[in-house]
Amino acid sequence: MATPSAPEHHPWLPDTNASLPAYTRPLVGSELFTYKFSKLAAGGYDVSIGVKFHSSLTKSDLQTRTRGAFERLRFHCPLIAASIDDKAAWVYTPVQDDTDREAWLQGAFIFEDRGPALDFEDFISSLTQLRLPYEVGGRSLFFRCYLVVGSEPNYALVFHGSHAIMDAWPTLNVLSLMFGWMSVDSPLEKPVWGTEWNNLPPDPVTATGGPFATWDTDGAKLYEAIAANRSRQAICLTLGDDPVPTKPPGKPIRIIHRFTESESRAIVSVTKANEFTVSHLLEAAHCLALAACNPPDLVGDVDFGAEMTIASLEPRLSKTHFVSAFVHLPVRIRMTDILKNDSKVQQMQLTMKALKEQYKHYLDNPSIYHLLVAQKPFATPYPRPQFRTMLTNIGVTEKRLQTTWKGKGGEAIFEIDDLLLGNRLTTSVTPLHSWSINGAVYLQLQASDMWKDAEGNDTIMQKFVEEIVQHVRLLVSDVSK
Repeated sequence: MATPSAPEHHPWLPDTNASLPAYTRPLVGSELFTYKFSKLAAGGYDVSIGVKFHSSLTKSDLQTRTRGAFERLRFHCPLIAASIDDKAAWVYTPVQDDTDREAWLQGAFIFEDRGPALDFEDFISSLTQLRLPYEVGGRSLFFRCYLVVGSEPNYALVFHGSHAIMDAWPTLNVLSLMFGWMSVDSPLEKPVWGTEWNNLPPDPVTATGGPFATWDTDGAKLYEAIAANRSRQAICLTLGDDPVPTKPPGKPIRIIHRFTESESRAIVSVTKANEFTVSHLLEAAHCLALAACNPPDLVGDVDFGAEMTIASLEPRLSKTHFVSAFVHLPVRIRMTDILKNDSKVQQMQLTMKALKEQYKHYLDNPSIYHLLVAQKPFATPYPRPQFRTMLTNIGVTEKRLQTTWKGKGGEAIFEIDDLLLGNRLTTSVTPLHSWSINGAVYLQLQASDMWKDAEGNDTIMQKFVEEIVQHVRLLVSDVSK
């Protein structure tokens, strides 16, 4: 596999084809990967991220403040109002006047009073069944904000958009901006509309200080690893053969497990004490849960394929850099010898050690941050991956989004209760997400309804989640008591 040339800068330029003043640049890296995947997979992986919260504000006051904050968000993160052309390029048209701004806001901000019957998880599921973009008044919207009311004072603030815009960490940063502005009861400073295009996010190469002079050597090492993974003849642990797709996708399977606060504290303390991370622990449990869901007489070489392990560029970016920015770590663990160990605790520890070594190996290579840009996603046919599951640990929510927001008098006006996350699923790939909020660790599985059995049950997925939880508890049960 030949190493491509070093990734280049892709600056924003005036769009000479537009009827109004506009700016454009191509989608690159994970922006392009997620957009093209969505196009190929009938909207697959379009995403909804938000929070459940309660508030002391009246509904009308909350609606006014949230709408004003979302309008302000367009100034600081204008890509939320961009379109994508048929050449996979962003196109952003600055606000022309108040009528233009209001027309966009009318379609992009939605207030819904659902009343006591509202189930927030059902609301997220309903969004995953919608296909982007929204077509409103001649505009194609790839991003929308929902303020949803259940039984007062319970609310949800949810963004629904293309994964080309929304990754988890940047979205939490933007939710933090929103709640900060919503906490102010006086009018916010009016933005200078028409100049907001200066806040459009730079491409990932520019944003991370690239291109790097060491690409020819460091990039080559990454391509060698990818080639080695693809040439492996070993089978990868999966949940079984692909089920028959359902068209159109129905209500997805959503399973959420909440670890108790004592278990959650133990998860953190055990991993720290043994110089691992929560990501190492949960990914190892994911791996061994797959093994437990397979026949006990697996023969030949067996691998754990995690070539789409996500590493975010967010720590290298500004808090208003709101566009997808991640890379895939080509992680693949040889499991044959590990699974021969009679001790399940030892299996967990050995798998965590192998994962830690591979994470470090790839993250120590600076060119990893430009790998997905250089690969030009879907420019050539991708080999069909053997794996069907992937885990992303979002981590501690409060590192990016505090859960208590106070007014000028010091009183709490917003208390965030839970994180809400959903993906549109149109293939057999089954995402797992984990996070912690308010002292508890959560594990969420989502799967297309094609995984349900003939009776409409999600037995396979329930067993899979139970196995992950049990493998986590192998290491933390003594500490959590």
